[in-house]
Amino acid sequence: MKFSLIMATLDRFEEVRSFCEVLSKQTYKDFELIVVDQNPAEGLTDILAPFLKEFPLIHIRSDKKGLSLNRNTGLQKASGDIIAFPDDDCLYNEDTLEYVARRMKVVNADYFCVNWHDTTQPQAYQCVREETTEIKKRNFLDVGSSITLFVAKSVIEEFSFDEQLGVGAKYGSGEETDLLLWCLSKNARCICDGTYYIHHPYKKSLEINEKRSYSYALGYGALMKKAFSVYHLYFVIGKFLFALLKNMLGMIISPRRKHHFIAFKGKIAGFISYKQGDCRWQFLK
Repeated sequence: MKFSLIMATLDRFEEVRSFCEVLSKQTYKDFELIVVDQNPAEGLTDILAPFLKEFPLIHIRSDKKGLSLNRNTGLQKASGDIIAFPDDDCLYNEDTLEYVARRMKVVNADYFCVNWHDTTQPQAYQCVREETTEIKKRNFLDVGSSITLFVAKSVIEEFSFDEQLGVGAKYGSGEETDLLLWCLSKNARCICDGTYYIHHPYKKSLEINEKRSYSYALGYGALMKKAFSVYHLYFVIGKFLFALLKNMLGMIISPRRKHHFIAFKGKIAGFISYKQGDCRWQFLK
């Protein structure tokens, strides 16, 4: 299997260099890196140049901002059998691609994800599962971080990221879970392996500014609207109302009242304002 790793990047340089250094040491060699560069200047060109001799590397300059939009640009160039979407500040282990290639075959997965942790803060990690679990529609909200997912290209041949969702768009999250929902709608076998970790910096929600917190909440509301109206997962209404209830209680009893108010307001606004007709999914009606 050949991997296509699509990295949309903005304002990160040394992190990209570090990721490329780890790629050059991968024990599994059949991969390509596609860097979609949103930086206004040529800063990444010199950083990427030494790695052109190490592995196949495609450097695309983009004058448009937006995570989903630029991942779609990368998808158009991908030639691999397995597609991944590493963040520009994450790090694989030297055996990551070898491990994923082996495990995807063993568990017969079309969509495969693992856990992440911050190696500089051992207590900070995302534990989506502590064992290998099959992802179904009922538990799709528990997984889906794009930095840890690998998906068969055959499943997403007709897929494009919803450019309304994701960092840099109106609705600042949800694009990766939308991809998972697409795979589930195609009856793909989706597996989460909770026994393996890759590195990603941990950011506490309190460190995220109010504007970004509101954008994330908008994304959650929009995703719930899309899960309901496009994928016809009617049970998400209960999950959505429960999330709002938690924020309401937080506004009353939590010292982070402002955070809960922003999240509550954003989730409702995202659910109400998201329109299916604004994106490329009309054929799913």
